[in-house]
Amino acid sequence: MAGGEARKITEAPNGIEQYAWRPNGQEIAMSLRTSRRTRRKLEKHHDAFEVGDNDFLATEAERPFSSLDSPAEGGKAKRLTSGAWSLPKSAPPSSPASPISWSSDGKWLLFTRQEHPHQGDNDLTTLQVLNVETGEIHKLTKHEKFESFGLFSPDGSRVAYCVSARRRPEQRE
Repeated sequence: MAGGEARKITEAPNGIEQYAWRPNGQEIAMSLRTSRRTRRKLEKHHDAFEVGDNDFLATEAERPFSSLDSPAEGGKAKRLTSGAWSLPKSAPPSSPASPISWSSDGKWLLFTRQEHPHQGDNDLTTLQVLNVETGEIHKLTKHEKFESFGLFSPDGSRVAYCVSARRRPEQRE
């Protein structure tokens, strides 16, 4: 902040959705879209997609957002999460759909897991916590959906989060 030239510290061809500094200031966790289909899949004609719970302007299948941990000084990033599930995507011009949050000791990363990358499935979300050292991920609560926006307390002993009571029409009793 006192001056000097800016420098690039990440390689994210599709941009970064959100980020969070690790409390030690040495790393940054970030959410970014997974890469496009591989050439081999295209050659096998696995490039079509099924219309589903997406917006009407979709021209390709939604790709999940996953999480990486990157050194603040730049260098090779370490993948923290992967799979067919996704971190929530923000719809511009809004703020992040649900932030990623570090525990105060930097050992745990709290995030919202969305079961499918489709925007229409953004109610299928649960809070998950990742042990950064072991890579182990587990659910934070017993809820099956409607959780989001989890944040660790400053001392890391508690978590605040939102739970929505919204239900889809087919789920009403």
